[in-house]
Amino acid sequence: MTILFRYVAKDFFRYWLGVLAALVTLIIIAALFGYIDEAFSSCESFLAFYDKTAKSLPGLIESLLPMTVLLATVMTFSAFSRTSELVAMKATGMGLFRLMLPLFSVLLFISTLAYLNQNYLYRYLHEDDEENARYSVHQWRTLGNSIIYLD
Repeated sequence: MTILFRYVAKDFFRYWLGVLAALVTLIIIAALFGYIDEAFSSCESFLAFYDKTAKSLPGLIESLLPMTVLLATVMTFSAFSRTSELVAMKATGMGLFRLMLPLFSVLLFISTLAYLNQNYLYRYLHEDDEENARYSVHQWRTLGNSIIYLD
């Protein structure tokens, strides 16, 4: 792993985390403004809103993942282009594949996190809620100990 590989991967991961945090924060603030009367009527209702929001985060992250990856990719390469780093990388003989390899390695890590999020974290957060434990996000069904995807 070269220094340039780590530099591109670190920049992409930094932009991805920033975009994901910004979008999740924006959606949570919009939900808070939508339920502001109910959320701040009492302490118990605020805790119920907080619990509902926390349980919806894995599904929200799963839905936002493709958009955040696309935005982070565009932001990374536009930042490289703006500071002429992309030109310098191409001048040193880096091809398109070598430029994209750090992104693919970070995306492999992100897709592993998405798999764990969808198959384990969502089920763990909703194991007390019988309806949501059996029917999770995007047509995934649990039958006993097995998980299947239905089209």
